[in-house]
Amino acid sequence: MFSLLEVSASSIYYTNLELIDGLVALFILPITLVIIILFLIWMYRLHFDLSNIFPGYPISPGGALARLIIPIYNIWGIWNTFATVAEHFKREAEPRVTHAGESLRFWLPLFYIAIIASNITGRLALRGTFSSGDVAPILFLAQAISDVFLSVVWLQMARIIFSGINNLDKRKSEIKWHR
Repeated sequence: MFSLLEVSASSIYYTNLELIDGLVALFILPITLVIIILFLIWMYRLHFDLSNIFPGYPISPGGALARLIIPIYNIWGIWNTFATVAEHFKREAEPRVTHAGESLRFWLPLFYIAIIASNITGRLALRGTFSSGDVAPILFLAQAISDVFLSVVWLQMARIIFSGINNLDKRKSEIKWHR
């Protein structure tokens, strides 16, 4: 929002909102760290549950965290982790779980596109800030748009996994109930 105002109404932004934008940026860092920690806890528990639901599930909870955290390894690891979840969902007889697997597989390439776009625009803005100090506001807007797109993709993938796991859990408990 601040980037949009900086581009479209720069006089208002620089007189009234620049300080607020800076303060918001300070609060975003700790919030982002908390979100990352919660995401990693969720991924650990998800893979713990998946290994209990699917006999022979190939990714341990620790292995999932390693695939997400370790630099360079995570380029392959993120894809492998989410693709494995998607494939296991797609094998299920429950249509809602199968659909979750197909949807997750659809969003996975978009995640890579979003993360690459976010990194490129972020690096360009940072390079411009450090080299000349004068960066075109449109670059900050592009960075904000790519970051929002990345957040939407992340949230969509999390929603799909959550839905798939809930439908799996319901199906497994119905099977136990009927026996």
